[in-house]
Amino acid sequence: MRVARFCVSVLLCSTCLCLCAGEEPKKDAPKPPAPEANPESVLGMLAKLRKQAAPLEAELSIKLRNGDTAAAEQLCHKLIEEVPFAPNGYYNLGCILALRGQKDAAFEQLYQSAAHGFSDVAHIQADPDLVTLHDDPRFAELLKKSRAATPMLGQQIVKPYVVTSREAWVEESNVSVDRETGLLRTEFKFEIPNADKLPIAASHAPAGALLLQWQKEGTAAGHVGDLYDNRDGDHSDLNRALFPQLTWIEHSEPAKQLGIHWGIQDKIVHPGIVLGNASVAQTGGPFWRSMPRMACGNQHGAALLYWQYTHNKLYAYPCHVDHSPGRDGKLGDKNGGHGDVYPANTPYLIASQGSSGTDQVFLQAVAATLAAFRPEVKKKLADAGAVWPTVQMIFRMSNKTVKTEADYLTGIAHPTAFQGSQVDAEKMVRAAHALTADSLPPLVRIKVIKEDQPVNGRDFFDPHGTTEAFFDTPCAIARIWRGSASQRRLVISAEDSIDLNKKPLTFRWAVLQGDPAKTIVKPLNKDGSQAELTITYQTRRPIREGEALESNRVDIGVFAYNGAQFSAPAFVTFFTSDNETREYAADGRVLKITYMGRTHYVDPVVFLPRVWRDEYHYEAGKLTGWTRWRGDKSEEFNADGMLLSGEQKQKVRYVAKMRSANEPPVLEEVIEK
Repeated sequence: MRVARFCVSVLLCSTCLCLCAGEEPKKDAPKPPAPEANPESVLGMLAKLRKQAAPLEAELSIKLRNGDTAAAEQLCHKLIEEVPFAPNGYYNLGCILALRGQKDAAFEQLYQSAAHGFSDVAHIQADPDLVTLHDDPRFAELLKKSRAATPMLGQQIVKPYVVTSREAWVEESNVSVDRETGLLRTEFKFEIPNADKLPIAASHAPAGALLLQWQKEGTAAGHVGDLYDNRDGDHSDLNRALFPQLTWIEHSEPAKQLGIHWGIQDKIVHPGIVLGNASVAQTGGPFWRSMPRMACGNQHGAALLYWQYTHNKLYAYPCHVDHSPGRDGKLGDKNGGHGDVYPANTPYLIASQGSSGTDQVFLQAVAATLAAFRPEVKKKLADAGAVWPTVQMIFRMSNKTVKTEADYLTGIAHPTAFQGSQVDAEKMVRAAHALTADSLPPLVRIKVIKEDQPVNGRDFFDPHGTTEAFFDTPCAIARIWRGSASQRRLVISAEDSIDLNKKPLTFRWAVLQGDPAKTIVKPLNKDGSQAELTITYQTRRPIREGEALESNRVDIGVFAYNGAQFSAPAFVTFFTSDNETREYAADGRVLKITYMGRTHYVDPVVFLPRVWRDEYHYEAGKLTGWTRWRGDKSEEFNADGMLLSGEQKQKVRYVAKMRSANEPPVLEEVIEK
């Protein structure tokens, strides 16, 4: 069970995000209390929700994680009583009732959630708690009602903030709710006098000199109307003197009180082309992580990243300690990192190697690239939502490690985090300026046609509803290897890829990370638009031969080619646990899996710690069951995952249990009554 997040409810949560280099924010002189937000504005209503609903939501989340559905049900009723205008109480109560088989009561609550603004149809369709309702005709009616639902905060009429200088303010008067994403949305109107007469760049370094030359020739688009969104309180702020045409987003006090200005950009949508960053990380507790790992930690987050990617919004975040040589914070006899702990790779953002401030070189290079596009090229890309896929291709192709076009089709060009020393801003602006409206790169889009489907409770063991699918988005598909089988097979299609000039496409598939001998890609048609992937189970290994950095992830890249340009990559990734050892027979049959608890660091969001050993039994080559060992105590299971007790077969479910606030939850086995 998961707490469904209704529109903008992320603003109700308080997440501790620290400056990722460990510095304390500068303390200002005491200020008078900030004025209260207008209770009739969107920000005022959110402030009220945060005060009333956040404590109940936090408690509900804990109860659901711990499998305490009785207490969760009472909290749902309390949410409905205290914040009846919000949909979460109704939605989660409907989920609990559906799991109990009380279909009539479940639909009644789910209809109420739609009536109160729950409009996330994709979440409803994917929510495993509602699987038992799919065959009921009322489920189609629920989807219809949710599609037509008016978001909880309605469609407020706003007044665009008129931008007359280099600052665009997020205020109560220009913020509404974006129906497409469920996030907040700003409106701006640009009226900067003679903005196009301002110099594009202030630097006379090679890239800056080229921009000024092209501006004089009238062939560079510049930054008029582009927005820069700093999300760390100006801790790692782009130097305003470098790009005089660029506009900075600023936040009013009511917006800051809600945290709209801070951390991952998963709270508000800004119009037009946006470049942003946040040099922060979650540094404490069992769920520590960098912003990139947090941003793509589930289907919802990855889908939002894809939306930003195809709506001209790109953000850069430091990887902090998520991508450094070492294991469990050690490197030989010295302090080290944890390896590459990202469960997935995506083209949706830029992760900079290191901590605070390491994002700056990327921001400057990307800002210069934006300005270098020819005006007609930039407009065509912006209208198509293809600015960032094009910038990502240029950025990766121009990296100093990429010497040839062939290098672009290898892992050298597509690490999870990028070294700032390898950025070549001059090469990037030259590549951007060389593009013409009829020579643009394509956009590759992929989807799963067919795949193996391990069964929870039989092939792997996790809380109800868990699958191997981490997320599915059109440019990144991520899987978590949970099942016991030694191989995975998928058929992936790239047939939905597009070229802005309708040129025919061919496709290249490449193993970017992982063991090539155990990662087989078989194209299924002439143009390579479909391929079968066969991946054999792989453990931790260097990301490339001779590298100190290790990873538990396999990356397969997919590239569209229109005869002149490659696309930015799409990724298919598989991630295995660093806290398991497995033994397979020569024919691939699983013999033994040992789960080692917290021996090595593994993200508890991805793999819940558990401590036992399963030894598998066969008769005539057919699985008959397994013995589960905890120390010298054992349990017997049949091939369907039923616990054997004498002549009885007992159904087992698996739940996450919190031991303490400072430890990750652990997986426990519970006998169904």
